[in-house]
Amino acid sequence: MTRFIIFFIFCLLWGSRVEGEVLATGRLEKCVRDGTSEAINCNTKLIVTLTVGHGGLVRTEDLEFSLRCVNSPDGNCPCSCNAATDPNCSCRDLQAPMRVSLTKSALWASYSLQYVNSFNWKPYEVINKPDKACKDGDNEASPDCGWYTKNGQRVPDSQGFCCECQDKDVFDDTFKGDKFSTRANLDCKFKISMLFFKKVTSSHCYKFNPVWYAGYQVGSAALQFNINVTVEVPQPYPQGPASYPPPPGVNSVEINTSIPRAPPPPITYKTENLYLSPSVPSATSKGKQLSAKLIGDFATYTQVPDLGNRMLMVPEDANADFSYGLRGVNRSTWMLLDKSFISFDGRACDKVGTGFSAFRYQTNGCYRTAGTCLGNQLKDIWESDRSRVSSGRAPLYMVTQFTGGNEALLNKMGGPMSFVLPVTSQAESVVTLSVTADNVRLVTNRCPGKLSNVRVCRFGNGDMSVCGSFESGSRGFIRLEVANTGRLPADYTITVTNCSVNVMDVQARFVSLDAGELLSLEPPIDLFVEDSQPLTRTCTVTLYDSTGEITDSTAFSFYTNATKFDPKPVGGYNGKGSGAGERKNRTAGCGKLHGPGREERQISNCFKLVYKYVISMLTK
Repeated sequence: MTRFIIFFIFCLLWGSRVEGEVLATGRLEKCVRDGTSEAINCNTKLIVTLTVGHGGLVRTEDLEFSLRCVNSPDGNCPCSCNAATDPNCSCRDLQAPMRVSLTKSALWASYSLQYVNSFNWKPYEVINKPDKACKDGDNEASPDCGWYTKNGQRVPDSQGFCCECQDKDVFDDTFKGDKFSTRANLDCKFKISMLFFKKVTSSHCYKFNPVWYAGYQVGSAALQFNINVTVEVPQPYPQGPASYPPPPGVNSVEINTSIPRAPPPPITYKTENLYLSPSVPSATSKGKQLSAKLIGDFATYTQVPDLGNRMLMVPEDANADFSYGLRGVNRSTWMLLDKSFISFDGRACDKVGTGFSAFRYQTNGCYRTAGTCLGNQLKDIWESDRSRVSSGRAPLYMVTQFTGGNEALLNKMGGPMSFVLPVTSQAESVVTLSVTADNVRLVTNRCPGKLSNVRVCRFGNGDMSVCGSFESGSRGFIRLEVANTGRLPADYTITVTNCSVNVMDVQARFVSLDAGELLSLEPPIDLFVEDSQPLTRTCTVTLYDSTGEITDSTAFSFYTNATKFDPKPVGGYNGKGSGAGERKNRTAGCGKLHGPGREERQISNCFKLVYKYVISMLTK
């Protein structure tokens, strides 16, 4: 049972952004009814509801709770008993306020993973021209390409397929010199051996690359963070000795001032840490003086990426090493592919996962270019992304697209098979503190700061990226350094405003810095333009302190190159053509006729058509 005794006092701090925004404070009489005796036990608590922003790993604010004594037998302070003379007195008067600070770790979007299938890096075709006729039958014991097996059983359609010189190929090669009509460029020129049924054949075998990727279904995102509640309780006076100050409420005249008194001892604190998270949303201090509860989170300005229709591709072998340097634990080698890119049953050509059946039964396979049906594999997609990166564009499939090229950020959280992405948009958690105290005040650190090394870069890993310009229609990255030039830890807000025309609005970023700390902002700030023009553009980056005052500001310029649109096909037929002509209804021929005697007339028409065709062929 809970009863409100005194109204809430709302303390909205307008116009400033601080690490813990106090939403409300008030006093509450909190009661618990025992389920066995039905007795009601009530305590008056001071309730504080506040928000905590992520990324504040350093202590920049304190909540100070006025708590004059602890363990009072009658609930009153100062203590009504004296521990120096009464051994049963557990009450202690406190020297200073209890201090509470809240810090929140960096925010990550954690995605669940479910293994689906394994996919080869780049299956390829091997062509052989045997002396004897090629064999690829389903019941062949030893086909030219051999059999793949799994658990001791043959894998259907893994024997590849055979091609041979058909009559038309022999004619074309003999009389036209066309030797490139077959998949293997067979020499189909007429030979005497062909009269004895010796065929010219080729075998086309499906082969695996030694590198495999595991494909994982990506689930919905869950926010992952921790809130550390640090509670510092001042230690009480060891009451009684005259060498210490009198307890509160005792008249100093009663103390014998003729006796020399030693100075009071320094204030000491006992520290306790409580931890909150989406998994453990509540905690209580050991002395039960404070309890904390995570209520929930406000929505971020930008939603975390929805990857429900993607598959995460991860190298299976952590020790795999070849010219691409792929290693399983290196997340920079991971890719996110749309499910439409993948053949899960292996029966579709030119997709990741193209299998034996698709390769063996591809349409008109013997007259297509070698390697047909085995395109758009993982290796091909990887190389297309590398080509984009080399030209200064952000990749489409590498997971480093979410961190501006910073590989280290992807390896900071979770185990070797976790997939987490950093969340840069500010997310405020709502926390309620219930404290046995009389009053509370919020103390915020405020320090000057400095911006430096502001530049706009292309996609790349830190100093390895090219700075100064990027391509319109692509993505640029604002890289900068920010320093706390004060003597206390403090919060800062970074904004990018006053930009040239057609520069998309940029969300603010929030950082917490220790005294004297210099931070290189990671991930960098995304920058987009809303046209395709080559222009020099400008923006202003501003640094605000914890109270919303400007502490530093600098303008910067960058150049956007014109968008490089894909080349369009040229050539083809040079002319207008003659058109399809007038469509005529069939009134004769072998088509379906109607009316009396239709069968006889239909047979007669067919004979006439055949006769005309034979005469036209003989007279040519």
